Amino acid sequence: MSDGIKILKIAKQGKKYRVETSEGEHLLTEDTLIKFLVRKDASYSEAEFKEILKHDEENRLFERVLRYLAQQSRSENEVREYLSKHGEGEAAEKIILRLKALNYLDDRLFAQNLFNYAVNNFRGPRYLEARLQKSGVAIKITKEVLERYGEELEKELISEILKKNKEKAKEKPARKQKELMFQKLLRAGFSYGAVQSCLRDAEFIDESARLLPEKVRRLEDKFSGLSESKKREKILRRLLGEGYSYEEVMLHLKSE
Repeated sequence: MSDGIKILKIAKQGKKYRVETSEGEHLLTEDTLIKFLVRKDASYSEAEFKEILKHDEENRLFERVLRYLAQQSRSENEVREYLSKHGEGEAAEKIILRLKALNYLDDRLFAQNLFNYAVNNFRGPRYLEARLQKSGVAIKITKEVLERYGEELEKELISEILKKNKEKAKEKPARKQKELMFQKLLRAGFSYGAVQSCLRDAEFIDESARLLPEKVRRLEDKFSGLSESKKREKILRRLLGEGYSYEEVMLHLKSE
């Protein structure tokens, strides 16, 4: 075409602009209109208009990535994986560089934020390490952050968790409470050694003994249809599973 592509009409549509051209309609961002001075009656060669559309597509993708980052902090690797699903390699690399220039993408800051989250939410170093590895953060940065998560801090957080949970399971035998807490702390990402060390000296409120007679009576009723030996076996297994010792269970069974 000798006259190239001519802009016939521009109308705002939501946050974007509907641009009617001699070759068809396009929905463009305001940034694109400003950058290329797109206005009514302006004309562009096919190559020029192709560049306009390319820029607009990159701009849309950039805005999409910003929304992705707004949901939560992301690592560079996570953003690259997101871009690989939604854009071409050249556009993705431009967006990565643009995000870094704007300080929206910084793996050291990402790792620091994740460290703060772990500490504030009582998560251990194994949790932090797993999250950093999953996010694709460089080994060097991961090691630097983990060095900050020393044994003293780990034990301090475990002690706080023990204090907060001191009253929650007091109706269970101390042995069962310790077992459940051990599992809870490991799931939270604390190291085996630190958990063992803290639980070794921990004291638990144990009010289970006063509840045992009533538990035996309820189980007697529940298994009343069984023979005496089967009934005692069922009760014994159930209460041993709850953390009571063989001796104290048998003592109450005998008294029954």
